[in-house]
Amino acid sequence: MPIVALAASSAVKGDALELRLQHELATEYAQLQVEVFDCGVPNPSSKLGLGTTPKRTAEGEVAVDIDTRHLAVGVYEVRFVRLHDGGKANQKPHLDLVAGRDFPRTFFEVVDSAESARPSALIQQEVRHLEQEVERGFLEPVDIRNDKSVSGTLYTAFVFIRDVLVGTRIQLGRFELIPTNDGIGVRDSHECVNRFLEQNTSTGIIFEYGAQLEAQSRRASPVCVVHFPALASNSLDAARDYCVGKTNALLLALALSRDAAGSIFDTVLIDRSTGQSTKFAIPPAYVGNLLTGQLAGESAESLNAYVNGLSEDSMGAFLVELYREARRERDPRYQYIRLWQLLELLADQEGFDPDEPLSDYEGAVMEKNGSPRLSRGSVHTVFRLLKEAQLGSTEQTWRDVNVWFAFRSAVAHYGALSESNRLSRASTRNWAQVGIDEIEEARGYDRFLDSLRWMARLLLMRRLVRAADGASQ
Repeated sequence: MPIVALAASSAVKGDALELRLQHELATEYAQLQVEVFDCGVPNPSSKLGLGTTPKRTAEGEVAVDIDTRHLAVGVYEVRFVRLHDGGKANQKPHLDLVAGRDFPRTFFEVVDSAESARPSALIQQEVRHLEQEVERGFLEPVDIRNDKSVSGTLYTAFVFIRDVLVGTRIQLGRFELIPTNDGIGVRDSHECVNRFLEQNTSTGIIFEYGAQLEAQSRRASPVCVVHFPALASNSLDAARDYCVGKTNALLLALALSRDAAGSIFDTVLIDRSTGQSTKFAIPPAYVGNLLTGQLAGESAESLNAYVNGLSEDSMGAFLVELYREARRERDPRYQYIRLWQLLELLADQEGFDPDEPLSDYEGAVMEKNGSPRLSRGSVHTVFRLLKEAQLGSTEQTWRDVNVWFAFRSAVAHYGALSESNRLSRASTRNWAQVGIDEIEEARGYDRFLDSLRWMARLLLMRRLVRAADGASQ
């Protein structure tokens, strides 16, 4: 087993702490990457990442220094080590080593002074205690009984979600989001095609359903699970409704954080006293982020803020539902209509004075034919919405907003972007042509739709965070 060892169990803040890695291939790689996480908290996250050329200290051993200047006083764990840039001689481009799987868990402490340093055994004991407390709090039953005089039943529940890809297990209070590294295949639809061809044609065609197609289809429809470990309820239906309600709120948050429109397809409840299980199937009524991890929107802190904001802001919840529906649309035309409607509603919520002059990002009044533009009309109010949120710049935002409106108008009135020449206003026709020309120059890539989605998403994220912050004060 690879060995990750630290020169000391504690380091005074600002001092370097040497980490040594013993591995038979250690000296064959040019770079060593180390990720340091906090620990003893519900969702440990990376607090320091470093990548450098390691020192070769012995055959099969390399070393790097952990710079503690950027770490707060506290306890940390070396959770991940990667050897990479190994050249053609190595079969793999990099070698990943994970704490607890590939090497024993390794902890250290950043302290204010050398007198505060503790031996490794005490640090490990503290981490175990903190992790046990986190687990104890997580497993504490959620009491949703409407009649407290009745003891009720204790349930464990699993809610299955399709079309959301996650790669990190995240605790959210008394429930958690669990990745499955699995998905839903298309065997049923594939066999339906074969049955139709067999029964309704004389072609004799039978399409094979192989492992490659199965794997592709599962990747295209990823599955994750929401786990409720302990739930006290007076009835099975009440427990199910509670779990579905919490999961639907989480799905709205995931629509923002993961940019994915997921849906529930099954719920399983287990009676803890009898072991009897009940499955509730929900018929289907992946568009989303293909990356995973914190940088891809799987931050527990963000998800918690969105969920809390959704519970405090009913209009915000409605607007996020609009965004989720827009992301479910496969046709860009419908996305333009829905997302523009969303921006209009967000702008209306600001209550801009329609007689107030419209200013640019530098504060200068914008004019048309020598007269000031006013904060009225959807183009102007959406521009002001983005300007006051400090998203974009005067030139870029004015261009984007006008193209979005022109494309939306062409679709809403004539059903296609290509029909924009039929729009009644010359300025709107011109902006539509600006957008069409840019898309053609980019060989079909629609930057405007991407920016429309991103701006709507950012505005919604900020709104929910404000609502959550207001509720916590």
